[in-house]
Amino acid sequence: MNKNEFLFELSGRLEHLPEEEALKTINYYSEMIDDRIEDGESEDAAVSAIGSIDDIVLEASGQGAEPKSGFAKLSRGTKAIIIVLIILSAVIWLPVAAGILSILVGVAAAVISVIISLFAICLSFALSAVGLVVITPIYIYLGKPFLAALAFSSALILAGLAIILFIISVFVTKKLWKFVRFLFRKTIELIKRKGRAK
Repeated sequence: MNKNEFLFELSGRLEHLPEEEALKTINYYSEMIDDRIEDGESEDAAVSAIGSIDDIVLEASGQGAEPKSGFAKLSRGTKAIIIVLIILSAVIWLPVAAGILSILVGVAAAVISVIISLFAICLSFALSAVGLVVITPIYIYLGKPFLAALAFSSALILAGLAIILFIISVFVTKKLWKFVRFLFRKTIELIKRKGRAK
């Protein structure tokens, strides 16, 4: 059977349907045949792959067709039950979501406070070193060379500590930032996986 014969017979069998619905069904199967022909099938093979006209007529008439999936196709009672279940399950998933969010915010806040603390200590060492360098000439002027030497050597030690701590702070900041990004990414992947599972 070629395409024209198939569509002619199909249109004759769909006369009991409203004209618009019959035309929609005929156009659908006409396009399906054309697609198969474009994919390299012969016209006869494309027509026979579509299935029997009896099955198509039954499906178009709403008899023997398999129920279609999707929330919109469900009965009112089923929809109501699903909505009630979603609302009831909110008692579980809302606190869980809030808990996950608060943990993430807590981790982010802890990381930020560690970073700020490290740089604050580094800055305090640097400012202390500057202060001791400034006070060294005053001790020399006052005739206290021991205190001047102590202040200057302490300034050098604090400056060295500030530099070392700055390098450590930058390193720790990079590692913590990488950890936070990893944690957020894994959490989002987990949420997406759970969403797909539902």
